[in-house]
Amino acid sequence: MSDIESVNVHRRAVEVVVAAGGTVSPEWERIAASWQRLAGFGDPAAVKDACEALADAVITGSGDVVDLAVRYLALTAGPVQAASVRNAVVTAVYAALRTEYRRSTGAANLGFLAGRYDTAARALTDAMAVTDVMSPPERAVMLEGDKRQAWFAARKAVAQIDEVVLPLRAAAVLSGEYSGLGHALDGGTGGTPGFWLGLLVDRTGVNPRRLWETWTENEGIDRWAGLVRLGGALRFAGPDEFRPLGEPAGYRVIQVRGGHGWIQAEVDPYDDREAQVAVLMAAPGMTRDSALQLLDGVPCAA
Repeated sequence: MSDIESVNVHRRAVEVVVAAGGTVSPEWERIAASWQRLAGFGDPAAVKDACEALADAVITGSGDVVDLAVRYLALTAGPVQAASVRNAVVTAVYAALRTEYRRSTGAANLGFLAGRYDTAARALTDAMAVTDVMSPPERAVMLEGDKRQAWFAARKAVAQIDEVVLPLRAAAVLSGEYSGLGHALDGGTGGTPGFWLGLLVDRTGVNPRRLWETWTENEGIDRWAGLVRLGGALRFAGPDEFRPLGEPAGYRVIQVRGGHGWIQAEVDPYDDREAQVAVLMAAPGMTRDSALQLLDGVPCAA
């Protein structure tokens, strides 16, 4: 990505954060506005205004003719010349925008949006302790009292989570404290599952394959409540806690010799040993001792 593209991505990311309640400093706004003016060289409206101002200065003496002529010449430069001017300063401008954002409001914006996410995540978790928040609406209307309130509270919490996660990720990237998150706007809510899971879920002790599947195969209440059901804790990870989740490894295929030939058993390496034993014992004639031997790499027949 070129520095000019990076400036544009940076500005759009800041706009996403601000639209979600974040702020920028007057100095950041000044730099961004100045860059926008420079990027607008050759704009027909600006050229027309410069031409009229120059003509007026020549006729009435209302301005510095030389300065206005230089401005007109700059605005009417060809695309190549205009681009060369922007390219000459864009690296410094990009650095200035990033530095000013991080110096002024970057940490506050990240903290604000992280707080919104954590608050909504707690509300969802609390509601799940009261009722089955994943039950369909036609069943929910039959709930009463606290259970009914919890079901609706969960839906509200999920809407708040879905609303804040993209601005939150943008704020994390803009803070400069995270690595491995990519660009602030790439991917949207369909970005790499491992990045999102590392940023938004404490997955300690949870099968990573189940987390990956829950993220990629669901959305809304089924995604977020599904992650909690697996044992994941919804929380925003600070820079020191952030660990992207790699795509899960494939299943381990174990050949089992049965009475009618070979059987292929697929064992999930992320399951605990008892769960792996249970998979192998589904084969006809398989004993527990034989299953344990197979898991340890000792050939045996079912």
